[in-house]
Amino acid sequence: IYSASQDKTIRMWNRKAGTRVKTFRGHELRVFQLLLSSGGDYLISSSLDNTVRLWNIATGHCDVILKGHSEVINDILMIP
Repeated sequence: IYSASQDKTIRMWNRKAGTRVKTFRGHELRVFQLLLSSGGDYLISSSLDNTVRLWNIATGHCDVILKGHSEVINDILMIP
């Protein structure tokens, strides 16, 4: 399970134990949406900081930051 928060983080949770496994940090404002890649290797997030970020789930690091929107990103879609 993944959750996006107003505290600018994304959290990965262990569903069975109910514990936090990993925290992804890097957005400057509230994380708005999450999308899991079809292969399950990457998590894509959008934020009120007007960026889309591609997170490597294994490492927890942000591999790509997409900038260019001047307003809030309302939705994200990944086409394999």
